[in-house]
Amino acid sequence: MPFVAYLKGEPVGASELFIGSGRVAGLIGFSVLDEYRGRGIGAALLEHTCHEASSHGATIMALIATSEGERLYTRRGFVEVGRFGYWYRSFQRRVSA
Repeated sequence: MPFVAYLKGEPVGASELFIGSGRVAGLIGFSVLDEYRGRGIGAALLEHTCHEASSHGATIMALIATSEGERLYTRRGFVEVGRFGYWYRSFQRRVSA
């Protein structure tokens, strides 16, 4: 289930909720545009997404995210259970001077 946060008619944040079988839900793609961070939009979006998961019977929410939002997640009751690395490779050629 996708959710979008709007401010004055403009989309400023989004999340995607997956309801699993049983009690587990997953939250991915959670983000707020840089220029709108620190205004409570992320907190409201996160709470809304968690509420929706709960209303569908979930009792556990799994969140896969970078550490960028760590303060927000811990303030909302999430606990870190593991870390893993992201690997990236660019195929763009370097421009020589």
